[in-house]
Amino acid sequence: MNTKNLAVLIATVAAVAFTPSAKAQTFTDITQQYVFTTNGTPAVATITGSGPALAWGNVSIPSSLIVTNGGTPHAYDVAAIGDSAFSGYSTLTGLVIPGSVTNIGVDSFYNCYALTNLTIGTNVVNIGGGAFAGCSVLPNVTVPNKVPAIASAVFAGCNHLTNIVMGTNVAYIGTNAFENCYGLTGVTIPAKTTSIAPHAFDGCYGLLSMTLPDCVTNIGESAFYDCSGLTNLVIGNGVTSIGNYAFEFCSGLTSVTIGTNVTGIGLDVFYYCPSLTSVRIPNSVTNIGYDAFYYCVGLTNVVLGNGLTSISPQAFFDCTNLTSIAIPSSVTNIGNYAFLSCSHLTTVCFLGAAPSVLENSSPLFVDGTNDSSIFLGDLHGTNYVLNTAAGWPTNGVKWGGWPVRRWPQDHPQLGSSGGGLGMATNGFHFSFSWLPGATLVVEASTNLLSGVWSPVYTNTLTAPVGSASYTDPNETNIPCRFYRVRSQ
Repeated sequence: MNTKNLAVLIATVAAVAFTPSAKAQTFTDITQQYVFTTNGTPAVATITGSGPALAWGNVSIPSSLIVTNGGTPHAYDVAAIGDSAFSGYSTLTGLVIPGSVTNIGVDSFYNCYALTNLTIGTNVVNIGGGAFAGCSVLPNVTVPNKVPAIASAVFAGCNHLTNIVMGTNVAYIGTNAFENCYGLTGVTIPAKTTSIAPHAFDGCYGLLSMTLPDCVTNIGESAFYDCSGLTNLVIGNGVTSIGNYAFEFCSGLTSVTIGTNVTGIGLDVFYYCPSLTSVRIPNSVTNIGYDAFYYCVGLTNVVLGNGLTSISPQAFFDCTNLTSIAIPSSVTNIGNYAFLSCSHLTTVCFLGAAPSVLENSSPLFVDGTNDSSIFLGDLHGTNYVLNTAAGWPTNGVKWGGWPVRRWPQDHPQLGSSGGGLGMATNGFHFSFSWLPGATLVVEASTNLLSGVWSPVYTNTLTAPVGSASYTDPNETNIPCRFYRVRSQ
């Protein structure tokens, strides 16, 4: 072989040795702090673990890593943190992830339970499931704006997390994402979030208030299970579906607003919410599920929307302070024991035809016999029904376990009971009446042609009289005012 050809051969071999391979390779950087892999095209690195020289405590991951291959240094941009790369590193207290990183792998910092400071680079687009789960003393996290989803269990068990800022592009909050983050007292849901997955905030009992904006369309099963510190809940008008058990054991919940597009209240949704005193079911809801309001012992006022068609068995089981309720004319089915053990319930007002009773639909009392009881365990009460409504038995005959009383007025009436109609010492006074248990709204207008009516008074009529009165103190300041009364 001549000298020229030998020189060319050596140069070729050297080029092969020092050119990054397209095949995945594993390296330790020249500082002996990080182990990483690379495919070589382009020259980017995925950190898979620590090298022998990495000093724990506060760690700032570099944006590039250098290796020497045959004496020549090669730099690799750090683009990813691999799955479980630093899982269980108990002496990691501070972490800075550089802007070069776009992907943080599954369980990458799982159970780093001494981590107290975390900075995530702004170019991260994916944080894998469980990435920071078990980082139990981590107090604050800011998720970059490029991240589209909070992955499953990504912050689960971060017990001391008190502040979470989610990026503006987060559209999905994953299963168990913040489970048992009981240090959280408040969370702002981003404006692009459409779905909250099952168990997303399960066990976050430090949460005090939650507003789900109109962008959210779906609340998953048990999403806020056992958020016992939650007192105020607003479900936005974009929500159409509430999963079973969604707010079960939210024992401190006192106020809930349900959005106008929710179609159903599922199984056990508000199970054991004993502090809840009032609930209004919007007209969009067609079904109230089994045990939906079980042991809501504080409930004194329930307003059912006019789109409701079905009330499932035991829906209001053990609502012991509920004294009356109006069933809208849209309801066609009621499960047996729907009002089981509502011990103070005495008045139920039906605004339409007699619903079908789903016999033996309650799993508590299936014994092979036909049982159409709705009010088992309640005080002796009365079903007040419209005289012309179809399907009802005659006066005094029991339906659902209580006797029926047919009411002669098919519509609310003004000035039809004691108290009369006219001026009184403190304003214009009139009475109104209808079915006991019905909630009536008095509205006023100053111009009949305008079609504008404003509510001025709301009253739930009590048994057995079914009447009330209203005095308008503003009448003396308004030369002309008209009134009407309608059911709620």
